[in-house]
Amino acid sequence: MVRALCFGAALLFAVDRGAAQTVEPTDPSSVCVRLLRDSRVPQGRAVGFFEAGLAEVAPDSVPTLVRILVERSVPGLDDGEQPQTLSGPQLELIMQALAGADPAVLLAEIPALVVQEESTPEQRAAAVRLVALAGDSDQLVQVLNLTANPDEVRYGSALHAALDWSLLRCLQQAPNQTQRALKARVGLLVDHQAVACARALAEAGSPVGLEVLLPIARRFPGVRTEVLAHARRLGSSGRADLDQEWAEFLIGFLHADEGNLARAAALTLGSFDHPSGVGALVAGLGSSVLASESHWALQRLTGLRMPLDPARWNRWFAGEERFFHADYDQNRNALHGRDAARAVAAIRELSRHRYRRHEIARELALALRDAPSERRRMLCNALEAVGSLEGSAALIDALEDTDPTTSSAAYRALRTITGFDLPADAAAWRARLDGVRL
Repeated sequence: MVRALCFGAALLFAVDRGAAQTVEPTDPSSVCVRLLRDSRVPQGRAVGFFEAGLAEVAPDSVPTLVRILVERSVPGLDDGEQPQTLSGPQLELIMQALAGADPAVLLAEIPALVVQEESTPEQRAAAVRLVALAGDSDQLVQVLNLTANPDEVRYGSALHAALDWSLLRCLQQAPNQTQRALKARVGLLVDHQAVACARALAEAGSPVGLEVLLPIARRFPGVRTEVLAHARRLGSSGRADLDQEWAEFLIGFLHADEGNLARAAALTLGSFDHPSGVGALVAGLGSSVLASESHWALQRLTGLRMPLDPARWNRWFAGEERFFHADYDQNRNALHGRDAARAVAAIRELSRHRYRRHEIARELALALRDAPSERRRMLCNALEAVGSLEGSAALIDALEDTDPTTSSAAYRALRTITGFDLPADAAAWRARLDGVRL
């Protein structure tokens, strides 16, 4: 009752005499719609009325609201008079009102918003948002078609903002379906769409997006540096084969003539946490262009905090390669064997190595699950030294070990590896690490 009285008072106060003769106050929804359509009502007043009645907008007003997007965007309509174009707040309010509308109604109105070459940026942007509001990622093809015009002067900011908004909404509402649709359309994108897709995939935060970002990075050299920056935000995909593909792709740019691209490739290579890039990054330490980025990436890949000293890193890498070529298999077999003395020696040896550390952590974690009590604390300490999340599940289980020295070692290892400050409670750790990428 109070809301209705306030709305009526605002109406009588704000509408000028001419507009009052043509707009008869009935329900708030109808009043808001009519005010927005009436070119004689100033923008500020119209949007104020719409805000007042927004919560009560009726479903049968949806087609009219969509038509407003047309009539208040295109000069020359409304009996030859030029209506005032929608302001930013009006557009956002209409989009809020349409968010729960019937998708079929929204999609049916899209052709009216895009009058071939005569469409305005505001119309085309509104159409893009309506497609996303319809909630069907199959309509993503329309989003991409509507935003493919490269005319930056005519379609610049309004259309690009709508593209960003729509891609992110599609990814949030139907991530897998949208990612598949994007991957299938990569060959038909233009540069600004490729960047928008990369940005939306990074914002969505799913490592699955890296499967789409790789073909985008391959196909669009003009925006590759920017695409790599977005890929870095997602880190490892959690899939060895895809991380390997990314690593091989990135290594090829470490010696690129363009310094910015080479630096971006080094940083992204470190973010993927895949060992195949270690050798190339060690070589990059000697480059005046790549030294700093290669050093950061190596620290990220190995967990080592050695200074930027190319000779020291080269000695370390040569020693790691010798170990994995000559001694790794022997130590892995001893770790899982029945000879206790050899198993203890293998734990000590494996805990010293940080190259291919995720692989080592998997072997140590497997041993921890089946090891006798006298070796379990030692395995927890080894996993802490290796510093890989690959061992987190086994360490969480070890929090419930009956031996207090083992559970304490597991707790310390988890805190060291993750940086999380949680209580020594297995359920809390499982909940916190659920979905964390390895």
